[in-house]
Amino acid sequence: MGIETRVAALTAFATVASSTVVRAKRTEELARRQGLKGTRLLPDGQGGHVEYLLTGNPSSTEPVIVCENGLGEPLEGWDWVEFFLREDYRILRYHRSRYGRTTSSLRPGQLIELLLRALAPEHPVAYVGHSIGSLVMSNAVRESAHLRARVRSITIIDGTDPDLLETDRSSATKAAKFRQVTRQRRLAGTIGFNWWGPDMMARQVAYRPDVQNAYRLFISDSATLRTATTEYTTEPLTGLTDPEGLPVNRHVFGAADNVIQQSRLAEKLRADLSIIPGSGHRSILGYPEHALYLTRLLRERTTA
Repeated sequence: MGIETRVAALTAFATVASSTVVRAKRTEELARRQGLKGTRLLPDGQGGHVEYLLTGNPSSTEPVIVCENGLGEPLEGWDWVEFFLREDYRILRYHRSRYGRTTSSLRPGQLIELLLRALAPEHPVAYVGHSIGSLVMSNAVRESAHLRARVRSITIIDGTDPDLLETDRSSATKAAKFRQVTRQRRLAGTIGFNWWGPDMMARQVAYRPDVQNAYRLFISDSATLRTATTEYTTEPLTGLTDPEGLPVNRHVFGAADNVIQQSRLAEKLRADLSIIPGSGHRSILGYPEHALYLTRLLRERTTA
């Protein structure tokens, strides 16, 4: 057997072995999500379900903290935020349509309204959104009269500027780059190579081991990446363009490496701006020291 044939055989063997390991990891993670310490499902009344977690202090009289995930991010991404708030607040995390175990086709505003009516029918809401979740959040408030009546504040965490997103969507070069990067991540996630080499996204967060594992599996899952691609190209841009349409207190918490963009976004929204020292786009939630700083600010804003 020649050297080239041996290399090809070894490569094929390594690929199959790696894929097998990843499938086993995904099976274990699904079992965890479906277990007693996993997530919950709420029927949407139309044959679908929404995946969620409601945690924290059930006796709290403070606003319910509703968390809106970033693009392709799991509800576990709020783990440190939940950890630092759980004693004094109730925290509602969920997955939008076609993410995770959510099979419902309802819009985010409808899903949150469904969850709040069933799980926390009386509390006011402090709504927080990360990255493109800030755009989703503002659209949800506009689309749901129920949310508008209950939301006391919205907090944008290193949010997506709709004007910049519109520019990216209309650029053939940037759209092609986005598709290329997504294809590469899907391939790496399917084969499992991202587990044996540097995973740049996973290196930007530092969760507890089980959460870190769940996060890495979620962001590299093919179904997640397909949904994220659709969301990136179709989520309405109108939600953050007219501050008068958001009749609530508005706050922007920006990452330290994104000050200029977040300052401009805060100015557009006529919102106050706070910068989380040393943070990046994902580490602002994924590093415990940044999440602690962020939650201290959030406490001040929700009790003001």
